[in-house]
Amino acid sequence: MLALLLAAILALRILGIVFSTADLHYDEAQYWFWSRAFDYGYFSRPPALAWLIGLVTAACGDSELCIRLPSPIVATASAFLVYALALRLYDRRVAFWASIVYATLPAVSAFAMVAEPESLLAFFLIAGLLLLSIHFERPTVASGLGLGVVLGLGIDTDHAMLYLPICSVIYIAATPKARHVAWAPATWLALALALLIAAPHVLRNAGGELIAFGDILKAAGWTLRRLNPDATLLFIALQFVLFGPILLFVLLRSVLARRNIAPRAASDRFLLFHSVPIMAAMLIEAVLFRARAHWTMPAFPAAAVFVTALLLRHGYNRVLLLSTGIHAAILAAIVGLGLVAGRLAEIPFDSRMLGWRSFAEGLSRAASVSDVKTVVLRGNDQVSESLYYLRDSGLDIRAFSPRGLGRAADFERRRTWAYGDPDTVLLATGRDPSAFGIPLGAADKIGEFPVPSYLSPDRIYSLYRVNPPAEDAFPR
Repeated sequence: MLALLLAAILALRILGIVFSTADLHYDEAQYWFWSRAFDYGYFSRPPALAWLIGLVTAACGDSELCIRLPSPIVATASAFLVYALALRLYDRRVAFWASIVYATLPAVSAFAMVAEPESLLAFFLIAGLLLLSIHFERPTVASGLGLGVVLGLGIDTDHAMLYLPICSVIYIAATPKARHVAWAPATWLALALALLIAAPHVLRNAGGELIAFGDILKAAGWTLRRLNPDATLLFIALQFVLFGPILLFVLLRSVLARRNIAPRAASDRFLLFHSVPIMAAMLIEAVLFRARAHWTMPAFPAAAVFVTALLLRHGYNRVLLLSTGIHAAILAAIVGLGLVAGRLAEIPFDSRMLGWRSFAEGLSRAASVSDVKTVVLRGNDQVSESLYYLRDSGLDIRAFSPRGLGRAADFERRRTWAYGDPDTVLLATGRDPSAFGIPLGAADKIGEFPVPSYLSPDRIYSLYRVNPPAEDAFPR
C-alpha cells in the first residue's frame, strides 16, 4: 500500500515536471553548467548534485525534465528511508504514516520539482539518522563505516549536512546513557571517513579554487545588521507553510508544554535533539542576520517522524488525516502551478523561473546582426540562464568582472570579461555602458530585446558592440 501511494506521488511529480511551463531557476542552470565538467566543487557549492545531474543528463539529455528528474526520485527514496527510520524507533503504523507525512510536506513537494540540493541533502540526512539510531544502540565498525560514507557524501551535497553531527554532539551531552558513543572507536572511524570523503572539496576551497569565505557569506546574503522584526515574522510564518500549520503547531506545543502531549519516549528525545536545535539556530540567524525560510529543512525529517508518532500515540488520528489532506492539496497546487506558470506574470515566492527562455531568444536575435559571437552579461542569473538556453546557439557567454576587483565573485571565474581584455564583445545590459567602465565611444548600440520586469523596469535591454581599448589604455 505504501509503495503504491509513494509511486503515485512520484508519478504526479514527474508528470508535473514534464508539462511544466516554468523555466529553470538560475540555480538549476548553474548546476547544469557545472555538471558538464566533473570537479571537486563549484563556486560556493559542493559537487554532489552537479555530479548527479551530469550522470542523468549524460543518459537522458539536457532538457529541463532530465535536469530535474533526480529530485522527485530522490524525494521518494527519502520517504522510504523515513519508513525505515520510524519503524526502527516506533512501529509499523507510525512508520507508514510518517512516510506519507514526509512525502507530502509542502517543502518536500516544492523542492522535489526543481534541481536544487535540498532533496539530495534530505536523503543523506535521513540515512544518517537511521544509521545513528543503530550506532547509538551499539557502535560497530559497520555502523561507523556507513555513517562516514553518508556524512561525507552529505557534506559533498550541502554544508548543512554538518547539522547532523552537531545535533548528535548536543544529544550526547544531554543524554548520559549515550555518552559512551563519543569514545567508541567506530565513532571516530565515521568521522575520519567522512573527512576523507569531503576532503577534496574542503581542500579545494581552502586552496583558493573556490571563492573566499567572506564572499560565500556575501553570496548567501549574510550581513550583520540590526534586528529584523519584519523579516523574522515572515520567516516564522513561512515555517508554518513549509512544514505545515498543524504539524508545526503540534511540534511547538510539545516542545514548549510540560504536560498533555509533551514527549517522554527515548525515541522522541533522539528526534527532537536532531531537529529543534536546527530550527532554533535558524531562528536566531533570522533575527540577527538574515535566513531563508527553507534553511530549516534539515530539521524536517526528524520532526515529521516525531510529530506523527506523537499524534498517533495520543489518538489524534483525525488531526493527522486533516494535516495530510492539507499537504496533499498543496502538493497538487504546486504541480498545477508549474502547468500554468508560463501564463502568469509572477510566481509566488520566486518569479525568477519565468521569462528566461524568451530572454535568451531575444538576445540571440539581437546578436544575430553581428559577426561577434562573444556576449557579456552581468549577474549569476543572466549568465547561467543564457549558458543553458543558448547552449546550441554558437554564442560564447561571458560574465562581467570589474577590472582590478578580482574575479572570485563571478558565477564562473573561467568565463569572465572586463573592459581591457583584448576581445571585441557584445554587451547586453539595461544600464549605460559607462557602468561597466567602458569609455564614451567604445560601445556602439546595435539592438534591443525584451527582458523580464525584475531585470529592468523598462523591460528592455540594449545590446552594444564593445571594441577593445588601445594597447596603451592600461599601461603596466
